[in-house]
Amino acid sequence: MYGSTHPWLPRASAPGRVSALHEAEMLDTPAEECLDRLTRLAAGLLGTPAALVNLLDDEREFCKSAFCGAGPYAAGQSSPLERSFCLHAVVSKRPVVIPDARLDPRVSRHPAVIRGEIGSYLGIPLITHDGHPIGSLCVVDAVAREWTERDVALLSDLASSAASEIDLRRELLRRSRSEAALELERACLEQLFTSAPDGLVLLDPHDRVLRVNPEFTRMFGYSQEEVVGRTINSLIVPEDGQDDATKLTSRVASGKRVAAEVTRRRKDGTPLSVSVLGAPIEVERGQVGVYGIYRDIGERKEIERLKEQIPAIVCHELRTPLTALRGSLGLLAGGLMTARPERGREMLDMAVRNTERLLRLVGDLLDMERLNAGHVSVEARWYPADELIAQALEVVRPAAEAAGVWLIAHSAKTRVWCDPDRIVQVLINLVANAVKFSPAGATVWLGVEEAGTEVVFSIRDQGRGIPAEKLSAIFEPFEQVEMMDSREKGGTGLGLAICRRIAGLHRGRMWVESAPGVGSTFFLGLPAPRDGRMDRIGAGSPAPIPASRA
Repeated sequence: MYGSTHPWLPRASAPGRVSALHEAEMLDTPAEECLDRLTRLAAGLLGTPAALVNLLDDEREFCKSAFCGAGPYAAGQSSPLERSFCLHAVVSKRPVVIPDARLDPRVSRHPAVIRGEIGSYLGIPLITHDGHPIGSLCVVDAVAREWTERDVALLSDLASSAASEIDLRRELLRRSRSEAALELERACLEQLFTSAPDGLVLLDPHDRVLRVNPEFTRMFGYSQEEVVGRTINSLIVPEDGQDDATKLTSRVASGKRVAAEVTRRRKDGTPLSVSVLGAPIEVERGQVGVYGIYRDIGERKEIERLKEQIPAIVCHELRTPLTALRGSLGLLAGGLMTARPERGREMLDMAVRNTERLLRLVGDLLDMERLNAGHVSVEARWYPADELIAQALEVVRPAAEAAGVWLIAHSAKTRVWCDPDRIVQVLINLVANAVKFSPAGATVWLGVEEAGTEVVFSIRDQGRGIPAEKLSAIFEPFEQVEMMDSREKGGTGLGLAICRRIAGLHRGRMWVESAPGVGSTFFLGLPAPRDGRMDRIGAGSPAPIPASRA
């Protein structure tokens, strides 16, 4: 059958040819007037019943434009590549002149020739400006005829015009794609800038702020309007750091990237430890500015400070119970239990208490180290707030009964997005502390409510309260209201610090309100869902529920 061993077919897919065709996006598209005009001119000037613009990919021939006074030709049709007359022009990149198709061995067995539909053919390759033959402009007659040099020259001129039209389309589409890609790139960069977890700032050549991202404004406490147009040093650099900051920006302006860990200041004047990375960036033609990245390293610095202090603190905290334990065991080993049984029992109880305290201290130290090292994960899910409160009260109730302290829960029917085990751990610590520091007959209230964008747990006691000068440090490791609390109350000084870290893992916060002689209220605020709605599982005002009485 014709075309089963087509001699030109293996060479039809020259590198880049099909890609150039696809760039024009003309396959399987409707006829276009710019090419239809050329096929009409070709048929009229050469006096043929048909003129065609055929485009060839690596599998088929597509008729993009057809002028047919007679013959079975129509735009929009596709045919197998092995039946294409135009393939010869595409492969050779030269005009193909066939005066009598019945006598030409290249096409004599073609079905259209056998049926008498094609008697003669003249085809000129359509060659793009970068040298790729993507199709052909051809004229066809049903009878044999001689093609003159003038015919070839006329059709070649029209083919050049057709190729130019296709090149123009390719260029317009290329520009459109480039603009779309640039627009997408700009959109991606904008998204990266606005959603970056670090503070970003763009400075002009005079160190004036051109733009900052939301994290920068949150980090330093300024609004966008307050910083634009002002020099960065006047905004966030302390007085004693101006010279060093100027040196850093000067190095960046000279084309160098700089990285440093420095202290900056917030709008309210409080210091902020940050790592800063500065790099040169062209903000206008020939004008080099600075692109700055700020990362809050305050927590890391605090962890480093704590690690430096921990050996001395731990030695101090361990020495007291170990000394007491050693003394008790020494007396017992010396026969105190036999000589004075009651005194021996006291020493034994003291040894047990100090052993338990050592175990608590070691456990809390391990918890703190895992939190600091980022080895504690949060597996959050929806959980009823009243269930969290009930679990915490169940654990603390025996201690409350022993101390003669009332526990009352105000439980709103609200669900919380949290890791329930971690939050219960926090509530147990806070309620247990409240019980420890409450006198017999006092009451501890545990409640939860929705407050704006937070779900807030509160634990209120009637204890001795916390002095104002201690409120800011109460959540720091080993910080206690009184030096004797550790020994008298059995605490390790790490409980509140661990609670605050767990709250931070939930993107929540902890704070305290207190008045000496009146009592304290500790708060745990957890953020509401990102869409701003809390999923309620009940209605009505929370009512006090008496949980236990000693």
